[in-house]
Amino acid sequence: MVQKIILGVRLKHRNNSAPNLQELLTRHGCVIRTRIGLHEVSDNACSPSGTIILELHGPAENTQALEDELRTCSDLVIQKMVFEI
Repeated sequence: MVQKIILGVRLKHRNNSAPNLQELLTRHGCVIRTRIGLHEVSDNACSPSGTIILELHGPAENTQALEDELRTCSDLVIQKMVFEI
């Protein structure tokens, strides 16, 4: 059975967390099929928080390694959806 895994990643302090998160995502880039970044923007400032949606693809041990590493980051909140297809 194949699984489609979607991870929602909420950055509490985007300005501080983004560089380390970017490095982590780059290391695991081979299992990220789709990445969407969302944050509030106005004429005067960017939001200090943000949300990233990741669609994962690949061997379960590789997608789990990414999820495990994300869960070690203190400024992130992770939500997961798994669809059996």
